[in-house]
Amino acid sequence: QPQVGYIPGRSFVGRVLECGWEVGEEVVRKGDWVIGLLDIRKAGALAEFIVVDKRRIYRVPHPKMPEMSAKAFGKQPERSNSTNRVPVWGLTLEELALLPLCGVPAYRAVRTFVYAFSASATKEEGGLTTGSARIMSSPMDNETGKRRHALVLRGHDGVGAMAARMLIAKGWDVSIHAPCNYPTESNEAEAYMTAIEDRARSWGCNEVIFDDGLEQGGDEGRGAIVRVLERLWSEGDVVDAVLDTVGGKEIWDVAERLLKSPSSGPAAANLSKSSSNGSARPAGNKKGSKGVAQFTTIVGDSPSRVVPSAGDLFRAGVRSLRMGGKPSASGSPKLDDGSNTPGRTSGRGEKRVAYAWVSAAQDVDWEGQDVSESIAEVLRLALEGVAKPWVDTENRVGSFDKTPDIFVDDGPLSHGSTMVVKVVS
Repeated sequence: QPQVGYIPGRSFVGRVLECGWEVGEEVVRKGDWVIGLLDIRKAGALAEFIVVDKRRIYRVPHPKMPEMSAKAFGKQPERSNSTNRVPVWGLTLEELALLPLCGVPAYRAVRTFVYAFSASATKEEGGLTTGSARIMSSPMDNETGKRRHALVLRGHDGVGAMAARMLIAKGWDVSIHAPCNYPTESNEAEAYMTAIEDRARSWGCNEVIFDDGLEQGGDEGRGAIVRVLERLWSEGDVVDAVLDTVGGKEIWDVAERLLKSPSSGPAAANLSKSSSNGSARPAGNKKGSKGVAQFTTIVGDSPSRVVPSAGDLFRAGVRSLRMGGKPSASGSPKLDDGSNTPGRTSGRGEKRVAYAWVSAAQDVDWEGQDVSESIAEVLRLALEGVAKPWVDTENRVGSFDKTPDIFVDDGPLSHGSTMVVKVVS
């Protein structure tokens, strides 16, 4: 439970009022618009004034705002007549506010996919790179020329949506999972699923997979996701990579089984409704992508523990190093124990599953990028139209006085959703 006086909020957009002595003009200057992501151990973005480390912010172009709001914040910069330059007001305040929160973990997670399926880990070929590495710099098609298939859990909003759009822009076939919190046959469920399908279709997703929405024992929907993954495995679906935005060891156990299944190419699918009743470095394949699958989580085995313990990091490291080999007696279940499940057989031909954990508590990722550098890459992708945060301006943008209604059980932030709060309007 948060202590008295705790101020929530991590991602923000605003203007610089003062700079420290050691903050050079190449970083930010007084009056600049900036976005940033605060340390998860402290948070504090829901305040009128905040103090931010220079390694956690990045200068942005003037936001796109309605005319009346723009006058309140000062004159907008002049438009450029050059057709070769990126428009300086391509992102709204709401999109900029969500960009660090959704974009940084999504970008870092997609980078683990790049590394896992790179034919080489050299900088020239787009494998393991450092600094301002571009995720769009190397092809990800496998050796047969077929596009790889990724499944993004809760890819309808938040981090999952950003990652899905990045992968689609890269040429992946992407299926997204979305929770369904309404009775299956109700009008509300039909409208909800149609809205998500239309949104996913506009992004270029192949398929939307809805779960049954049933929560058991306060599992926050993990049981419903496990049932979805088990059904995909039993029906013979082929998945090359899974991005887990939910967390929990049970998700890893069943996803590993699905990913190990021998691959003959991604399953073709049209967009349709489908319903069912400290960071470990990714262990990529430097010699080629044949027989490799990737599981990346941004939450880990213990969703309730935001800051990972030493034990959490140790287990993640061991799991990453073993590259999907046979686990010990206390580890994940072997594939043999599911041999009676229709649609799958285990044994020869199974893929090796690489594991990576992109922890929200890490300041520097496995490539050596700090938060500011990751934000810079995410901003570039957003301005180029590759991937922007999805913003529900009607239901997910609110004023500061409504904040107490946000941080409640089954509130607006449940099931991977996001919320923008206007502290100063």
